[in-house]
Amino acid sequence: MAECPKCNGSGRQSCGVCWGGQRQILCMGCSGRGYIKHEDGTKETCKRCNGAKFYIPLSCPKCDNSIPCPHCNGTGKI
Repeated sequence: MAECPKCNGSGRQSCGVCWGGQRQILCMGCSGRGYIKHEDGTKETCKRCNGAKFYIPLSCPKCDNSIPCPHCNGTGKI
């Protein structure tokens, strides 16, 4: 089974209410590039978003990210 692309394997989604209707937030760790560029020119996959460029917030004051991902039924795998 592969990691669910909709929830990045977390099995949950934010309701989006506190994020202006967005379910995924642009990763600030890599500025949405998916990688970190080092001074020597090498690139490393961003550890915060695992290269996805976006991430699902860890907490939401409205739903606490308790909404199961409809794509994988909350399993994180497809």
